[in-house]
This record gives sequence, structure tokens and C-alpha cells, in this order.
Amino acid sequence: MLRRPSSRSKRLPETVELNLVPLMDALVTLICFLLFTSAFLSIVEIETPVPIVSNEDPTELEVAAKPIQLTLKIHSKEIWIEAGFGSLFSRRIPVMEGGVGLEKISPKDGEETSVLSENSPQYDYEALHQALVEVKQKWPQETMVVLMPDSGVSYDTIIQVIDVSRFFKETDPPLYKKVKYEDGSEIDVVEKELFPKIVFGNTMG
Repeated sequence: MLRRPSSRSKRLPETVELNLVPLMDALVTLICFLLFTSAFLSIVEIETPVPIVSNEDPTELEVAAKPIQLTLKIHSKEIWIEAGFGSLFSRRIPVMEGGVGLEKISPKDGEETSVLSENSPQYDYEALHQALVEVKQKWPQETMVVLMPDSGVSYDTIIQVIDVSRFFKETDPPLYKKVKYEDGSEIDVVEKELFPKIVFGNTMG
């Protein structure tokens, strides 16, 4: 007696569809998490001047193109302006006597505010600006200033120092710079920016 063939051999293989939606959701979440927690590397660019042909003294050309390391050291009683670590330019701007400045206070609710107080220092921002104009007249190619405030200096003071350091005033003596056009012609225009590049040389506590 012959056996009846099994029906299992006649069944077609079933196709299984994978649900990739949960996997894609997990990958998107993982990518967002990696982007928020990753530490980005800062790329440092070193600019090197192109060799030029000139009859001038190479030492003078190198000094003219070298940054002067202009630094503003903001202390509680004074501001020091130094260029070339004090070898090129050094000037002390003391606080104004009897002035009323901004003092930071921290109320009980934790919100920090600034109020007028006779105990807080009032810096002579006009004298600071005039000294920076003098530095710009001597080194017109310089565009950067490094701020080094003490930990007790208020943010309002730092903002005002930045404001007087970035642009010329209308009452300042004009400083002209040459602008060359594509046709080779040159024209003298009045410089409006004093030291637009602001860099912090330390971390305030």
C-alpha cells in the first residue's frame, strides 16, 4: 500500500517582512544623542605671509606685520593697557574718584541684578578709548585686543569696555586706510573699526 504524499512539501515558503521603523527610530535617537554629547575640536589656523620683494629692511617689515599682542587687564581699581607684553606700549587707567558705578547684587530669590552704588568702581572709559585710539594710530594694522578681566569684574563693565574698544567715535582724529579697486586705483577711506576682534585671555570665575 502506497503512502499518500505529505502536503508539507507542496507549501510555498512564507515571506517575512521586517518592521524597520523601530530600528530607524533608535538610530535617529542615537545620532541626536551623539551630536549633543560629542566634543567638537577647534581647528587652529596659522596665517603665514607670502614672500615679497622689497628694498626695505626685512626686520622692519617683520615688526610691522607681527601682532602687538594688545591686552586689556581689567582689575577692580584700574585697567592696564599693554602692547608687546608692556615693551611697546603700557598705560594705567585708574578708576574715577567719587564715581558711581554698577555693582552686582544677588537677592534671596537668586536673580542677579545690577544697581548703582558708590562702593563699586567707575572706570574712565573715555580715557581708555583715547588710549586705544593712540595705539591704533601707531599700529593701524592691528585689529585684535585681548581682554583679561578679574573674577570680581561685573559683566556690565566688560560690555562697556568692549563697546569703547570696537569702533571709532565721530570726535576721534580720523585714521585713513587705502582701499584698492580691481582696476588698480586706490582711494583713502576713513577707518571706522578700532579693534573689532575681541578675545578673552582668561576664564572668569
